[in-house]
Amino acid sequence: MIEAKRMLLCLPGKSGKIPNPLEKGYIAGDPQHEVRYEFDSSGKPKRLYTVPKVIREEIDTGERIRIILDKSDENRLPIILEKIAQRAKNKSLRMELLSRKEVHVEHPTMELNFTFNLWDWQRGLLKIVYELACMELGPEYLEDPTAAKFRAILRPETLSREQALQQGLKGTIRILGGEKPLLFLVDNPDWMVGGLLATGRSICGYVNLFNIFEGSIVVTVEREKYWTCQDNGIIWVIDVPNKSASRNTLMELVRAFTAESFE
Repeated sequence: MIEAKRMLLCLPGKSGKIPNPLEKGYIAGDPQHEVRYEFDSSGKPKRLYTVPKVIREEIDTGERIRIILDKSDENRLPIILEKIAQRAKNKSLRMELLSRKEVHVEHPTMELNFTFNLWDWQRGLLKIVYELACMELGPEYLEDPTAAKFRAILRPETLSREQALQQGLKGTIRILGGEKPLLFLVDNPDWMVGGLLATGRSICGYVNLFNIFEGSIVVTVEREKYWTCQDNGIIWVIDVPNKSASRNTLMELVRAFTAESFE
């Protein structure tokens, strides 16, 4: 889902490429007709390309062969037919061309299958929260008992969700799915948001990625050790379309929200 949002915003990753979660699929109703939805380097759709495929089916009278090609690969057809003919000859079989059909669909429908590992993205949000805490609370946070719990979850290469729960971190991580975020001040689907909020004697880490994923996790229960005169919270806002990033106190966000509401 994050890749889909980055694709819509034309936001490249570390490789410099804009992600394309729609790259591999098939024509609706025909799983054997595989297609590739291609984009140019700027993230704009270029074409829906039919992946070459040779399908063999055993029938009563022998073998039926179905060849699927993109129009741009039409020049490859004689080569493919020659290989099939040679294979049939080696088996003492007779090849007969039954039909050829060229199809042009003005607005094709594409289907895809996705598999989500929910624990992987939950762990990813925990990593963001931990890094925010280290950045804002300073080196001494590394000695905090809650920081040790974060590391126990993040350091192992593989760790089950059940093992992570044994560390006893408190908070929630969820897919918003159209619901409003907990922090209404940052309700913007084009923003990536992260920061720390004071909650009584604790400090809570908060992350909101494009109003898709949201996490709120306690990073310490010793607020007074780190924040004595803070403005109740520090929030980073990355405005992706405008390519800007800002560090704000919670009250600065409140004032900006109030000013905008009464304009």
